[in-house]
Amino acid sequence: MHNMPVEVVKISSGLKLRKRRGFALLYFALGVLLFALLLFFMNAQKAFSRIIGINLASLGDSILYEVAEDIDSSVYEDISVIERSEGGAVASVSVDPYKANLLRSAYVNRLSAVLADRERLAVAIPLGNFSGNIFLSGRGPKVRVYAMSVGNSGADIESSFSSAGINQTVHTVYINAEITLRAVYPFSETLTRKVKIPVSETVIVGSVPGAYFGLGE
Repeated sequence: MHNMPVEVVKISSGLKLRKRRGFALLYFALGVLLFALLLFFMNAQKAFSRIIGINLASLGDSILYEVAEDIDSSVYEDISVIERSEGGAVASVSVDPYKANLLRSAYVNRLSAVLADRERLAVAIPLGNFSGNIFLSGRGPKVRVYAMSVGNSGADIESSFSSAGINQTVHTVYINAEITLRAVYPFSETLTRKVKIPVSETVIVGSVPGAYFGLGE
């Protein structure tokens, strides 16, 4: 009869110990699960950002080229000025500064109008693209992601010579265009795209002129 209380105490202590071990295992399992979920979401966020970045780059490039196509060619017609000697040889090549300013203004104004149109700054990405599986790429419902213009977006004019074969030189006038975009979602990074768009080419037959006056020179 005197031993029964002792046995009850031992049984109670054993139950408490098993409960503590059970809670410890449960907490450990929850910790592992939370850590796995954290890694999953971190990797998913990186994959999401990478896919968004690729699509924003494509969107930025297409906008810059489309804006150039929208400009009336009369704005930059005869932008290259060629002067010849009495013998007919090319004496100098220069860029008409008035035409260059018109071209730059026309481009910047058109770019500003496009960037003000919210629908032009949207990309539709198939959900399968975020899976990282090539078999699912391009499949599934499309996720519409909007971007906004941030920082400096604009253009300047540049010109250069390049060889076009034997005794031929090409004088090319470019628009150096730039756009900076950011996707409208948390943790989005800023993306800047720069393109060099040729708008005028003049073929010069003969030797390169001794005088060449480009923009900024």
